[in-house]
Order: sequence, then C-alpha cells, then structure tokens
Amino acid sequence: MARGKAKADELTFRGSIAPLQTAISFGADGGARIKIDVPQSDRIAAAALIEVQGCELEFTVKVVKSDGGNETPAQPVKRSAAKLRK
Repeated sequence: MARGKAKADELTFRGSIAPLQTAISFGADGGARIKIDVPQSDRIAAAALIEVQGCELEFTVKVVKSDGGNETPAQPVKRSAAKLRK
C-alpha cells in the first residue's frame, strides 16, 4: 500500500538524501541539485513531481528518524525558494 499522499497543491512522501558524494551539488548557474532516495511505499506521491516540473516549489524538510549519528533538530528547517535566491 502506498504511504505517500498527493493533493492538488501538496505532495507528501518520505525520503532521505542519497548517500552519495554528489547527492547535493551546486551548478554554475548558482542553483543546487539534490538527489533524494524515496522508498517504494511512497513512489506514487514522489512520481507526482513529474506533474510540477518547471514550477517553482517550496520545500520543508522534517527529520522523522535520525540515522543515530546526528541529533534530530528541535524544529524543522524551512526555506522558501524566494529566500534562497536572495
């Protein structure tokens, strides 16, 4: 059963930053690219990202489960696309 959710203006799914040296990279255009590993149970909601390619999105990252080596932050980190461009 798929765990992720997709609404008209919101997608929710679990994932983790891929354990690769290139998982977070910065391009010559000043933008960043992030690779996310998504479990099979959330693949339907993640696949819905195809529908919003080219749209400006806002991301909120919430640590659900720590890997044991890092402390879970008290508050989720929240950044909007507009704030990141400044």
